[in-house]
Amino acid sequence: MIDIIQGIAQAVANAKAYPGSTYKGRTLEPKIGLKKDEDPFDMTKNLYIRDRRLHDGFSVKFGDDHLCIVYQSDIELKELYDSGKYEDEMERVMKDIASFLKKEYKAVTGNTLTLTPTDDIDVLVQSTSNVRSFVNVVKYFKIGGVDSTAEEERTIDAKFQKFLDQGGWKKASSTGKD
Repeated sequence: MIDIIQGIAQAVANAKAYPGSTYKGRTLEPKIGLKKDEDPFDMTKNLYIRDRRLHDGFSVKFGDDHLCIVYQSDIELKELYDSGKYEDEMERVMKDIASFLKKEYKAVTGNTLTLTPTDDIDVLVQSTSNVRSFVNVVKYFKIGGVDSTAEEERTIDAKFQKFLDQGGWKKASSTGKD
């Protein structure tokens, strides 16, 4: 399990690398399908802090045998209402991120990574002004080859079980006072 997490963590680090940087002798050109990949940064032009491409990225979280991909980006309200299929666009972005992670994981570890979607995406759009908003998208994937620990029977330490058997908590809860 730890090898899989380390491999995914390195794949995410490669995604956040600057174009042209190297990892183990290999030049990294992270092309994920995000807005910042559409128009490569031109260092001769001035990029402002308000540039939407700078506020576009993702992170990952681990829980048991699941991987949670969280995507965040700035959007304009007209993007949300013009297409009518914004959720489909966010689904495509999550698919591109998962595909990139699989490809980078294979390049980093030499093994394949299986990510199976478990639920639909969860899209949250919040307004920051009359023109701008930001979107947070969450999607969960089951990591292949990892056994779940949720079904394991949990054992209670003997000393703690003795404390519970004394009934200290049971007496307090039976009086109806909290």
